[in-house]
Amino acid sequence: MQYEPWKLEFAKFTDASIEEMKRHSDDTHLEREWMTYIYEEDYGIMTSKGDMPTLYRDESGDQKIFNTQSAAENFQKKNNIQGQIMKVYQLGEVSYGEESRIEVNPSTKEMQDAALKQVNPKNRKWTIHGHPLKDGKIYTGRQYFSSTDILQEFLNTRDTNNKVVQYIVYPHQQTDTNTGKKSIHNRVRVLVFPDSATVKQAMKDANPNANVDGISLENGFNKNAADGSLQNEAGVDWFAFQEALGKRGYMGIVDIEGKKSGARKAEGFSKLFGAESFKQEKIIKSATGAILVGSLLYFLLSHEDSPFSRIEVIDDKNAEAGKHWWHQ
Repeated sequence: MQYEPWKLEFAKFTDASIEEMKRHSDDTHLEREWMTYIYEEDYGIMTSKGDMPTLYRDESGDQKIFNTQSAAENFQKKNNIQGQIMKVYQLGEVSYGEESRIEVNPSTKEMQDAALKQVNPKNRKWTIHGHPLKDGKIYTGRQYFSSTDILQEFLNTRDTNNKVVQYIVYPHQQTDTNTGKKSIHNRVRVLVFPDSATVKQAMKDANPNANVDGISLENGFNKNAADGSLQNEAGVDWFAFQEALGKRGYMGIVDIEGKKSGARKAEGFSKLFGAESFKQEKIIKSATGAILVGSLLYFLLSHEDSPFSRIEVIDDKNAEAGKHWWHQ
């Protein structure tokens, strides 16, 4: 199955998980960050379909998820399905915070997830969080991972060779292709740190003057300089680093909005993006069309009489989220 790694990581989310992402981010106008753990539980059959791999669906369009690997194998064999059986991603319970900060006890959160979502803490894999509007505006810098989001993950992969995957959901203003009006969609940025050699080379390419092995917790976090720009003592441009990973197939973006049943304004497609430096905006039919429905956010922000339809977009990469509790 030849797909870019970031696509395979996103494709492992179940329909229910994507719906939860959208629901949590629909309150972006309340300017509260949200986060939850990602658990690798249950099984699906990953199949090849166009530009994006997808979990197998039956003729009615329902995604087939199995409690055990053997159940998935039996179903695949019985129905002669071409694909690869793999564990899928489920979300834990959401936690909300402030505009740029969330405080939660990790152990307590795992217990909460186990009780409310019936997930096994031993199967916890990654973290996903959402950056909301700030001061009622969209800042382009908050559509990327901040240094506080990824410095420790970079160090982990660089020093241990452990794989790390990060996800962030954020609002993006775009033009509705049906109406020509501005609207807000939820997008998910996927970032994969596959191994030490890859992240070190990407860092060298993006920051040729930086000492890759010398980057640390003491010198890698961004701080506001006197001129208001974000800088760090290590001399790292974290945005350029993310783009360098994207050129290798380890970062990408998915627009998770789609047509709402009975609605005239919502678009009927999901958009799939590669690294933004490539300026790819290739429209593909939604692989999960049965569940990628338009959200309340779309109608709050796209209606011509709504004040949210005129949200200002600030092209400013010096706006960065604060340090998160899972990095304490």
